[in-house]
Amino acid sequence: MAATLLPHSLSADLEVALRWKGRWKKIASHRQAAGGSRATSPIHHPVSVLGRRRRRRRSPSCEVAPASAASSLTVEHPNPSHPPSSPAASADPHPSHHHHARHAIRLHPSPPPCTTAVIRLFLFFLLHKKEVETGVGEHRRVDKALLPFGSITEMMAVTNGVIHASSREPLFSFGVIADVQYADIPDGRSFLGVPRYYRHSISVLQRAVSTWNKQHNIKFSINFGDIIDGYCPKDKSLWAVQKVLDEFEKFDGPTYHMFGNHCLYNLPRGKLVSLLKMPTDSDRAYYDFSPCPEYRFVVLDAYDFSALGWPRDHPVTAEAMKFLEEKNPNSDKNSPDGLVGVDRRFVMFNGGVGKEQLSWLNDVLQDASARRQNVILCSHLPMDPGSASFAALMWNYDEVMAIVRQYKCVKACFAGHDHKGGHSVDSHGVHHRTLEAALECPPGTSAFGHIEVYPDKLLLVGSDKMADTEMCFEP
Repeated sequence: MAATLLPHSLSADLEVALRWKGRWKKIASHRQAAGGSRATSPIHHPVSVLGRRRRRRRSPSCEVAPASAASSLTVEHPNPSHPPSSPAASADPHPSHHHHARHAIRLHPSPPPCTTAVIRLFLFFLLHKKEVETGVGEHRRVDKALLPFGSITEMMAVTNGVIHASSREPLFSFGVIADVQYADIPDGRSFLGVPRYYRHSISVLQRAVSTWNKQHNIKFSINFGDIIDGYCPKDKSLWAVQKVLDEFEKFDGPTYHMFGNHCLYNLPRGKLVSLLKMPTDSDRAYYDFSPCPEYRFVVLDAYDFSALGWPRDHPVTAEAMKFLEEKNPNSDKNSPDGLVGVDRRFVMFNGGVGKEQLSWLNDVLQDASARRQNVILCSHLPMDPGSASFAALMWNYDEVMAIVRQYKCVKACFAGHDHKGGHSVDSHGVHHRTLEAALECPPGTSAFGHIEVYPDKLLLVGSDKMADTEMCFEP
């Protein structure tokens, strides 16, 4: 039988807990006077909310029950968090037992042994308000806003000062980081004036790898591109890339890479595919992998059709420059000045997915649908106007999403590139999450996280500047 305990605040919970202790003494002394068994400390007989509803009806108030009814005591709870009519407060299959102005909590001579820990936890939260570990490696400050707990099962999930992120175990978890853009140069600013910490960014990566390793349950990590910055001296490009990759190598699992525009400012595509050890059977930079039967990851090459990374005399370079001439009238093709709305994406530091890759994507999604797999799409460039600034979008994001919408398997699209980050849900229910950049973290702060994967949701647990995000979908 389900039972609920819905305190409206921590102070109310403490008041009830203290009331329990006082009332128990009265019950115990009443029982002794009536010739009953000896009094027992509530430390050894805590409160049970799984009362004997089928055998006795609740006492209508906080009055001390007579000896014959000493096995039951109701405590009036002021201002419960939910009205009894709400689903969260009325898991009881006997709603007639609820009173509209109170929550009933029952005391029993032989209750289950969980309340001592619960009361101590309440006192711990109230008096110390310390940081507790969420159970997934990150630390959060526990405030009254995190309480109440919705049910006794949720309360029992909170043990030894640890709040678990979910009552269920994820299928797996993976680490995420974007736009490290390391360079051994002094700090600077973006073209928008945002501070950039080129030397510190590798410290963010080091903290990310250390955190993922300590959690012991991160199956793999994904780097969303731009591991070095365009201002990196070209004679140090290879050294800088290798320095960053050496930090990724310290992670206890595999890392899946993609490159971004800053990578292509420094090194050619073919060299990067080799350095980043992309799991492809050619020089192409797009691939897919499946960490478990229920999920497939698709990593796109957002600069497949681009003026970056290809040799100057390559046909793709010529075609991309012709495309930009048609879309962007500015002499500086990196400038979106004069472009309106989503047309601001037609700048040289962006790119697109070529025809061959589009055909490959369609085949992968078709196969994933046949296998009933959920798909997570990964790209350096965002693919939804609601999740990033218009100037950061993929050139042909609309073509990519037209293929995605032919199927129902894609549940989320993750990207980097737009350093401020963002989250949106498109008209077809697909989540788009642009990840905050490691580059723009002042010393002492970070931007990385990990994603817990469930059959019906993804839970991004971020650090510092990377915001937590829950992404629910139909399984």
